[in-house]
Amino acid sequence: MVKMGGIKVILVLFCVGLLFLPDVGSTFEARTYTKVAEDSITIGFFDCTAAIPQQKEIMLTKEEWNTFRQEIRAIRASSDTIEESLNAQFSLFKDYGFITNEVTYQLLHTTFQEKTKHDRFSRLIHTLNPTPIINNSVFNAMCAIDFEIVNGTTGVIGLNTFVNWIGFDIASLHYGYAQNGIDTKGLISRAAPAGQYAGFMFGFLGFWFGDMTLPAFYSNVTAAGFTVMTGWIPIPLF
Repeated sequence: MVKMGGIKVILVLFCVGLLFLPDVGSTFEARTYTKVAEDSITIGFFDCTAAIPQQKEIMLTKEEWNTFRQEIRAIRASSDTIEESLNAQFSLFKDYGFITNEVTYQLLHTTFQEKTKHDRFSRLIHTLNPTPIINNSVFNAMCAIDFEIVNGTTGVIGLNTFVNWIGFDIASLHYGYAQNGIDTKGLISRAAPAGQYAGFMFGFLGFWFGDMTLPAFYSNVTAAGFTVMTGWIPIPLF
């Protein structure tokens, strides 16, 4: 019942997105999953920056993998701006061999603007500039996003399947502990402190990786990039 409920929510988000984004082009994204062996971890990395998605696997020792995760967390905790955080994370991805091309916040931002130039979200958000009615909640659209969810569950629909009808082939539901909070920046900026959250993203341009628990389900997810629409509420609400 829980899984069915999650699928229904994602499909609703997907249909809402179709109403607002009929002209979105192909996506720029990459994502990883992990397979754990006794002394090493194999990270399957999907790079969709080219015309045809490419898959490769990188093997790290558990010590290297843990160090990598710690460095990601340190970057997020010490960065003064989301732009600084994303640029530092992209550089770290390159240092560890996840990516070979030079990816920057500005490049991703320019690409995102080009692919969403016909959207109606930006005008709507700019007009409303809503104030969240729930403390520590985040609702935003057409924004950069940076978060890490630990000890939780992320369900993803898309992964180069039918969601690619509109170009952004990812819609996701998240539940768990946000290690350094949720940080978003677009026409408006919204952030929330560390804590337990339930949230979603619809449309994503950037990088994310996590530990696969089941097909399309992950734990310990890190995301750094841009999203078309996102919302997060603290658990419990009060």
